[in-house]
Amino acid sequence: MTPLAPNPVPAPANLPTDPRFVQRDHREILRLVKRLITEELATLLSFGAEGDVIHTRLLDLSDDGRSVFAEWGPDDAVSQRVIDAGPVSCQAEIDNVRLHFVLEPKAGRLRYEKVFVARLPDLVFRVQRREYFRLPIRPQDRVVCSLVLPRPDGTTRTADVQLVDLSGGGMALCVAMALGAQLRLHVELAGCTLDLADAGTLPTRLRIRNLSKVAVDDGEAWIRVGAQFLDLRVGHIAQVQRFIGHIERRRRDEERRRAELEARTAAARAAHRR
Repeated sequence: MTPLAPNPVPAPANLPTDPRFVQRDHREILRLVKRLITEELATLLSFGAEGDVIHTRLLDLSDDGRSVFAEWGPDDAVSQRVIDAGPVSCQAEIDNVRLHFVLEPKAGRLRYEKVFVARLPDLVFRVQRREYFRLPIRPQDRVVCSLVLPRPDGTTRTADVQLVDLSGGGMALCVAMALGAQLRLHVELAGCTLDLADAGTLPTRLRIRNLSKVAVDDGEAWIRVGAQFLDLRVGHIAQVQRFIGHIERRRRDEERRRAELEARTAAARAAHRR
């Protein structure tokens, strides 16, 4: 299976009804699906009550253009669970625009190979909103996330962890191996807080969506944790977005001042040489 795929976005019920984000035109949907096929772009299938996911890619369209074929999973049992789950949530990305659609896959054959086959979706959500923009977080941004982590004996401990990036839908964290070993995919962490410097502290519940080992620094291994916000209210999401906008503006101002200083320094040196 294709190893890379976009991070999950909210289910269709939570996506905007604004027609700018919803594509219902059959020809446009066909065009998007053809791009996913020809460019061999990764697609993420989410299924089951536990939020299980598999990575796949769309392979081809039927002769009449009404059905789409997708790569079968490496594990027959998991692929059968996808089929048994009924309609599944599918996510992909084209030109930094997230696509979200629903398929109801069945088992089929394509050029003698076992594949998923499903009817072409009737609509596609195109998500290019600020809440899914991921802002890299630097130490000077003064963002702190506190996690409530379980201990093997059933008790919990609170730990402040380093943020890697932040969006309105979730965040990525970097934790020491000792802490990362306590985390599991799809586990929910209650009682967490996100401190956005002067923008306030937000309580939240997180779901672990991905775990990966990152580069070793001075012999110490770290774990990158992707986490999804589960219960941020609309006002809190707006608060995160405002904070992201503030940091972006501050960084642009810093870059402009740096460029102006470099230009003045270069001009002064040129004048001195003359």
